[in-house]
Amino acid sequence: MKKILVIVTLISLVGIIYAQKIKLDVSAEYATVDMKDINKELEDGKSNLDQIVEYVKNMGGTASSSLTKFSNGVFVSLGLGYEVIPNLSIGPKIGYLNCFPAEVSAEGSILLFEVPQSFKLKYIGKTYLILPMIGGLYSFPISDKLTFSGGLYLGYALASFIINTEAEGIEEGTSQKYEVPYEGEGFTTNISLGINYTISENVGIGFNFGYRIAKIDELKATKDVEEAEVKKGDILKDEEDKVIPADYSGINAGLKVYFKFWYQLNFLSSSKYFSYPVLPNNA
Repeated sequence: MKKILVIVTLISLVGIIYAQKIKLDVSAEYATVDMKDINKELEDGKSNLDQIVEYVKNMGGTASSSLTKFSNGVFVSLGLGYEVIPNLSIGPKIGYLNCFPAEVSAEGSILLFEVPQSFKLKYIGKTYLILPMIGGLYSFPISDKLTFSGGLYLGYALASFIINTEAEGIEEGTSQKYEVPYEGEGFTTNISLGINYTISENVGIGFNFGYRIAKIDELKATKDVEEAEVKKGDILKDEEDKVIPADYSGINAGLKVYFKFWYQLNFLSSSKYFSYPVLPNNA
């Protein structure tokens, strides 16, 4: 299902090139993500590690812990629009949201039987989102060079989520490293506002500000991972056996570049860029 949606979007992106009035839109933006439920699990994980840290300190050792939550990332998109009426274009868009990694870790050392020992525990979360969408963009001219625009796109969100575990125990030979990959899917809505500046007849730049709704209700393991006692198809859950959703909703803000292509495919007249001769019936 996910592959079909991506393929359909890509075919649409290519196919719409052959329409008469095309606008290609490329953007790179800073993005925030909610991730409230997953960040709560990271906080609980740090609390568990803090207990180990306190134990090591009480035994005369040194230890510390740290936490980095999911909070932001980078969003890039490529869109093609067909101008159906002046200032209104509709068409497909594909977006890619890469979140900066989250991490909870602890490390320390202690003297056992006059022999120094150390430990390290680290859990790293990495995730990205692919968003094939379709929608429209309306522009309001402010001056000859400036336009104000508003856009609405609806589509599907395809999530990839990986949890990496790295552990080095006090006893030699107890090191462990593995990852558990998850995937999920859901619907998305993207709303944006922008201010655009026309550089030339066919090229412009702009600044976008928008909000993205993209919550994945379930993340499922894509393979068996013996070390984590995870089976393929298992749903990501907390210690109380409650499903942990992944909420990628958040704000986008950044720059875009757009290009306009005007193809007048009219066999009875010539266009600005192309002309086609009318062939006789017996040709």
